[in-house]
Amino acid sequence: MVLENEGRYRCYAPLCRTLYTDQEAVILQAEEMEVLRLVDLEGRGQEEAAIAIGISRRTLWKDLHEARSKVADALVNGKTIRVEGCMRKRSETCPPEGE
Repeated sequence: MVLENEGRYRCYAPLCRTLYTDQEAVILQAEEMEVLRLVDLEGRGQEEAAIAIGISRRTLWKDLHEARSKVADALVNGKTIRVEGCMRKRSETCPPEGE
């Protein structure tokens, strides 16, 4: 499966950490990021989005549900969101692990 924006972004973190001093994070897989982009950002239907990335509608729904849950957890609980699956060379745009 080829994802259009795979590896473009790595992590997002709250600027304010008054209640949460640790660096707890949720991990979004590249596939979950892509289904969020297609369905929630571009407004595509689940069937259309599933066809676009070559997966079943059921798999898309499962990935979408999991991704939304992870993002909600991060927003509500002040956690960092890390996107796994960067396919670019580290010298291009992927920061080293741990950043």
